Amino acid sequence: MSVKNTNTTADYLDFDYALNKAFKLLKNDDKKFKIAFLAIIGINVGLRISDILKLKHKDIQGDTIDIIEKKTRKRREIKINNNIKKAYKIYCEKLGIINSDNYLFVSQKGSVFTSRQVNRLLQSIFPIKDKNISSHSLRKTFSVRVWKMMVKVKEP
Repeated sequence: MSVKNTNTTADYLDFDYALNKAFKLLKNDDKKFKIAFLAIIGINVGLRISDILKLKHKDIQGDTIDIIEKKTRKRREIKINNNIKKAYKIYCEKLGIINSDNYLFVSQKGSVFTSRQVNRLLQSIFPIKDKNISSHSLRKTFSVRVWKMMVKVKEP
């Protein structure tokens, strides 16, 4: 939480670092695999945390995510890439789920994660000195990656 009357900004992560670390935690850590999967989704689709937390299992079982964004009320169709498909398969194996209509990110108590909870967990899996890591860091990481890819395409 920020101090009153001050601005805080989220820093972005290196995409490859974040993806590799999240996959490693997803496969090997029985306590942090849920936040690792959330990080994989966040850096690959660029949705706001409010929209990620609304996702249900049925939303990502196809080839696209159809969502109406909470903030803008705009409808978006997002292609699900291989990173998410591979991670979702591992995630379901960890949860022991074959088919479900439940939310993707549910705590041990059975409630959907909160953005505050996500921020705390992200800071624990990405403890980078002098960087402010939060749920918005995932969106920024996605944006920086897209921007870098666009710049590469334009270079002769």
